[in-house]
Amino acid sequence: MSRTYLDNAAATPCFPDAIEAFGNMALRHSANIESEHLAGQEARNELSALGTSALSLLGAPSGSRVSWFPSATDAIVSLATLPASRGGNAVSTRTEHPAVMEMMSTLAAHGTEVRFVPVLANGLADPDAFAKALDPKTKMVALTHVNSETGVMQDLCALGNLVRARAPNATLFVDTVQAAGRFAIPWSAGIDLAVIGGHKIGSPCGGMLVSCGRISEGVDRLFRKLRLEDHAIGRADLPAAAAFCAALRKSCGLMGGLDRIAGLDRRLRDGLVSLPAYGAKIKFTAERNVSPFIVSFRISGYQGATLARMLGEAGIMVSSGSACESAKKGPSRVLSAMGIPDADAYGALRVSFWYDSTESDVDAFLAALPRALESY
Repeated sequence: MSRTYLDNAAATPCFPDAIEAFGNMALRHSANIESEHLAGQEARNELSALGTSALSLLGAPSGSRVSWFPSATDAIVSLATLPASRGGNAVSTRTEHPAVMEMMSTLAAHGTEVRFVPVLANGLADPDAFAKALDPKTKMVALTHVNSETGVMQDLCALGNLVRARAPNATLFVDTVQAAGRFAIPWSAGIDLAVIGGHKIGSPCGGMLVSCGRISEGVDRLFRKLRLEDHAIGRADLPAAAAFCAALRKSCGLMGGLDRIAGLDRRLRDGLVSLPAYGAKIKFTAERNVSPFIVSFRISGYQGATLARMLGEAGIMVSSGSACESAKKGPSRVLSAMGIPDADAYGALRVSFWYDSTESDVDAFLAALPRALESY
């Protein structure tokens, strides 16, 4: 049975360049990067060069630093160890990735007051509520550039201006996992920390944290110290870093093809509007301020998880929401935060594109969905 893969927000296919880079680096360098001998020093130099290359590809501000992690989730959760994050208060929204929610829980357990800002019906952070949540005691602000479940893109520049004006001592952390390799990261928003996940940009592994400006040296010192105490924190794997950079270079080079992805987005949305729905009504989660790589919609009267399973059996790979919370029962936390009723939220489906997605993929999905609805 042929397969149509449209779950790229969960994981993207690996670029051959990334696999090749992993293998070549593994064959060239067998030394531990922490070893003091010449081979270890050579490996460290390679890792440093990869970090410099990644920062250049991302257009990061001068003086930025890279910390490598096994995954983006590991990088996010580790931020709760930053002394600069603890105490005072931390501000975020309830539509963040589960790893950000875990980071916030850890901060709360260490005495930080956590303030969750409501989002509007369109998924954007309420700007008035966001401004009121900030004050000079705010230590951490955590936001997502592109929501992994709905594709909603926050206006980081506007929110960043509020952070600088009302919370000058805050560290602005941005989850760019669904944005990197697709859109330019708006560093001018005053981003202090940004995280990227390898398997969301065509790499088989790896996570990277970019630290900027005044916080960069402190972050670098902390993770170097933690690596000596616990190798699970910030332990860099040279072949994984090589694969990550190769995938980042490839995906950044494809960013000029955004119009084609936007065309797939329109084709899917137009097709869903005219779809035989068998008494069901299709509602899009968001239609403006949204990434064309992610189309989230609900089908009233149906269970999205059941439809995703039925479509999977027919060879069409989509999801009913975030893969990181797929095992949890109940309606989507993100959709509930947007004010979508539980009965409606249960019918959510997510189709997500990558650079190798085609019109034939969209058409295959649009052909399979009515059959799933009919036999539901």
